[in-house]
Amino acid sequence: MFAGSLKQMDLSEVLKLLTASHQTGVLNLMNPEVGSTVAMIYLQVGQLVHAQVGSSTGLDAISESCRLSEEAFAFEENVMAPQQTLSAYPTVKLLEKMSGQISEAKALRLAMPAENEVPVYLPGASLAGLDATADDLSLLILCNGTRTISDLAHDSRRTLLETAKAIAKFRKAGIIDIKAAVRQVSAPEPAKDVRAEAPAATAAEGEDKKIVRYWRGKPVYE
Repeated sequence: MFAGSLKQMDLSEVLKLLTASHQTGVLNLMNPEVGSTVAMIYLQVGQLVHAQVGSSTGLDAISESCRLSEEAFAFEENVMAPQQTLSAYPTVKLLEKMSGQISEAKALRLAMPAENEVPVYLPGASLAGLDATADDLSLLILCNGTRTISDLAHDSRRTLLETAKAIAKFRKAGIIDIKAAVRQVSAPEPAKDVRAEAPAATAAEGEDKKIVRYWRGKPVYE
């Protein structure tokens, strides 16, 4: 069986091998931890004819599958597609589109900040052509250089992953800069009062004694 992991070879490269060898069947993409199938891409004599990810099919399913990067894959031969949602599109063009989307997804993952890093909005940066929702744009107001990604998630009532993805999109577009991670510095221990720990003065013992003279460097008391 033709099988492996998307960690070793990205999806577009896997499909190029299958199309070049004129395969017919289904490429299953599976969760590596539980083994459940998360996406299916069907080929017929080396042509992409159908894709399904959850309830999404066709081009939408292709786009969603391009975001996968750690799934296992396995090709099952001689399985016919239940639908023909991609047959109207040239396979060569589909593979080109997938290659571009996969590269973009990789760049986005590299731009994702850690939860203790601090994003800073760069005033004057162009927002033209940016694919972002109104909720995503509202995050920019909070990126004043004092909040970490964790703080932004809390203040905007989003998950850490949603927040990091939105900031990564802005970072990739040159709208956001990332400051160094904030380190948690523990408060210094209060200084010990040496006088408090010092033993009681011995003068009390010889309080009534009076030094008369020194003999060979030592005091002589009355």
